[in-house]
Amino acid sequence: MVQQVTKGIKISVETTFEGSFYKNYKIQYAFGYTV
Repeated sequence: MVQQVTKGIKISVETTFEGSFYKNYKIQYAFGYTV
């Protein structure tokens, strides 16, 4: 569970890790978000 404060609004986001892949020779991570 990740909690972020954006512009004074507290948002709780539940993240599910969907794996990683290579893009432009850099590792990119794919996440699914449930708000």
